[in-house]
Amino acid sequence: MLAKVYLANRQYEKAVEVATAVIGKHPLMQARFGAVVATTPGRNLFWDLHRPQNVHNSANTETILGTLDRNDLPDEVRTDGLYTMRNYHPAWWNARVRDSQAGRGTIDRGAVYDTLGRGNSNLRPSNYYLYDIWTDKDDLRRKDGNWVFQEELIYNNPASVDFGKPIDPRNFGALADTFQHYHSFPYYITYVPQATTEQVPNGGNGDWYVFRSAETYLLRAEAYYWLGKLDLAATDLNAVRSRAGAAPVASGAMSIEAILDERARELFAEEHRKSELVRVSYIMAAEGIDGYSLETFSEHNFWYDRVMATNNFYRDHVRWGSSECRISPYHVLFPVPADVINTNTLGVINQNKGYPGAENNLPPLTEITD
Repeated sequence: MLAKVYLANRQYEKAVEVATAVIGKHPLMQARFGAVVATTPGRNLFWDLHRPQNVHNSANTETILGTLDRNDLPDEVRTDGLYTMRNYHPAWWNARVRDSQAGRGTIDRGAVYDTLGRGNSNLRPSNYYLYDIWTDKDDLRRKDGNWVFQEELIYNNPASVDFGKPIDPRNFGALADTFQHYHSFPYYITYVPQATTEQVPNGGNGDWYVFRSAETYLLRAEAYYWLGKLDLAATDLNAVRSRAGAAPVASGAMSIEAILDERARELFAEEHRKSELVRVSYIMAAEGIDGYSLETFSEHNFWYDRVMATNNFYRDHVRWGSSECRISPYHVLFPVPADVINTNTLGVINQNKGYPGAENNLPPLTEITD
C-alpha cells in the first residue's frame, strides 16, 4: 500500500525502496503446495495459489495480507460467501440455453451445476481479458485445467436430445444471449465451493488475497518504468512471467501498457483495476505524458483512452436488456455524494467535473484568513 501511495505522489525511488523491502520478505511461490490440492491432477501452481485454504497456508510465502472468511467461523464474523461463481461464471444453466430442438438444454441441478455454480455473469470479462492478452501459449495461467473454456460447457439436462454434448450458441434465441450465458472463465481463480451441496453454488466462504508479492513485483516494475530504468522494469515483470512459464519481455518493449497487461493476467478479480488505472492516469497527467494534463483531466485522460482501446463492450456500445455500455472521460472520477455537498452548509465542496452540480463549483481557497 505504501508503494502505491508513493507512486501516486510520484516518489518513484521511495516506491522502489519499500517494494524491495516487501519482496525480500515475501518471495514468489515457485513449487506446488497445499496438503490436498498439491496432488490434484491436471492442475498447476496457480491452482494451488488461488485455493482459499492456501491463502494463509504457512508454506505460502507470497501472502502479504489476506482476508479471513471461513465456513467454520461464527456467523457474525463471516460473510454470505465470496459470490465469485455467481459474478464471474456465465449463466450456462439458464432456460435461455436451448438445445438443437429448441428445448431446455441445461438445468440448475446435478454434478455440473454443483461444480460450475449458479453463474450470472454479473462481472462479465471483456474480450481483452478472455483473448487479447493471452499471447503466450505456454502461460500456465491460461492452461486448460485452470480455465473452463466456453467450448467445454455441456448440455446437462438429461431430458435434452443433446444431453452431454457441448453447448451450441447457434441454438440460442438471440446471439446477444452469449453475453451472459456463454463465455470462458478463469476457474482456478473463481471456483470457491459451498460448504454443502444443499447450498446454492454462488461461491462460498473462503480467504482471499488483499496483497501478495506478485503484485509488488509489478508495482516496482512500474516505479522503475517511470524512472526510465527499463531494464530493471523488465526484470521485475519477467519475474512474474517466468514463474508462469511465459517468455520474457525485452526491456525495449517495456511500456505502461505492458505492465497493465501483466497485471490483468496475474491479478484478475484481485486488483482494484479502476483504482490502478486512475492512479496511472494521474501520473501521466501530472507528468504531461502523451498530451495529458491535470487541467483537463476530466475531459482527456489515459483511463478513458485505455478502456476504449481495450474494452469491446464500451467501444461497441454493447446492449444487454435495457442497458447499453457507455462511458465518458469524466467517469474517471466518481461523483461526490450529493448529501456530502448539501449538508456542508458553512462552505462549498466542489463536485467533480461532468456531474450535475459541477456548475456551482468555486475556485479553491489558497489562503486562510481570519
